[in-house]
Amino acid sequence: MLHFSQNISKDRHAVTCIAIKEKDTIWMGADDRVTEEEYYTSKYDKILKTKTMLIGFAGDLNAIQLARYGFEPKLQTDKQTDLEYLVTVYTKKLKKRLGEFGLIKIKDEGESAPISMLIAYRGNLYNITEDFAVLKLEQTFYATGDGHALALGSLFTTEKLGNMHPKERIRMALKVAASYITTVGNRCKIKTIKF
Repeated sequence: MLHFSQNISKDRHAVTCIAIKEKDTIWMGADDRVTEEEYYTSKYDKILKTKTMLIGFAGDLNAIQLARYGFEPKLQTDKQTDLEYLVTVYTKKLKKRLGEFGLIKIKDEGESAPISMLIAYRGNLYNITEDFAVLKLEQTFYATGDGHALALGSLFTTEKLGNMHPKERIRMALKVAASYITTVGNRCKIKTIKF
């Protein structure tokens, strides 16, 4: 089973995906490494840009590919809030799709899948966790996956400096994570969405 890391544990995330919200733009970056046990390959794009969303993926490659290709949830209705849509339509369909391919694990604490997602949607940042919870993030930056704690520390520090462009902040955060976490690659891809 391929993972976005050299991490053999199937219960951990295997990449660092970072998002920064600044003014009318959300920037998202991720490394490009995919690994299977001790082997790895690079140049894999882990960020999907649709007409309405920017989605960054962390976790098992199979789960990510199923969430990325052929996954087309219904559109949001006028009566739904953004969070309501992501919880009751988007995540529900994601859970069903991953279940159809045997990627849902059932534990005492509930169901989970080997994937987490950062989503930029209508000017807000959301994190879909491996237990399918949807968190609306109030922070102006966030990270998920292996190396997320190091990336968050870097993002906090560079925010306080006040003079770095979001692209540079993302690159710096990924560099920090890659310097200490073997599952994070050095190269990154960055995409943006305006709202």
